[in-house]
Amino acid sequence: MKERKLIDVYKISDKQKLTIRNGINCYNYIMKHFNPSDDDFRDVFTEYYLKSQANMKNSEQRNQFFDVMEKCEPNTDLIEIVRKLKEQPIGMYEFSFATKLLHTVNAINDVETPIYDSKVRKYLHEVYEKSFRFNTNSGTEKEQSIVHDWETLTEWYAEFKKTPDCSAWIKWFNTEFPDARWINDIKKIDFIIFACN
Repeated sequence: MKERKLIDVYKISDKQKLTIRNGINCYNYIMKHFNPSDDDFRDVFTEYYLKSQANMKNSEQRNQFFDVMEKCEPNTDLIEIVRKLKEQPIGMYEFSFATKLLHTVNAINDVETPIYDSKVRKYLHEVYEKSFRFNTNSGTEKEQSIVHDWETLTEWYAEFKKTPDCSAWIKWFNTEFPDARWINDIKKIDFIIFACN
């Protein structure tokens, strides 16, 4: 069994802090200038959340993503978003994209929603032995895998937020980045995991 590498926020390096600071700057812009039809907003959002995805460099596919975001209501069911994105020209199940879209729409409306990406997946798998299935299944099993993985992710955040570790993470974040206290706790946790993996 692998050794569990719990994040100790008091050992976060200056480089990792810089990663968090850069993320806060982009996130701040996204939250303060939320407008899915605006080209500047789309550019910043894409650079921050979607830059590793080659298919988002295609303006037609990118525009379809933001069209879905513009029509999305707070607390929309994630699977509904996944289905809408699947219907777009990309034609793929976009679990990670959907969580980023939903997180953004919900955060604008003061609702906390987690984000799924490879770094969160890796951390939760290695440290908390959480099992994710999305990347291992294909075809009709994809949607069932997304439901499973979304439940796994949201349950972990709900459990983690009740722990002393989470309290320490949030206290550390608020002390290190006092101008970013306004960011919801789930996103603060996401920043820490992303910077440390």
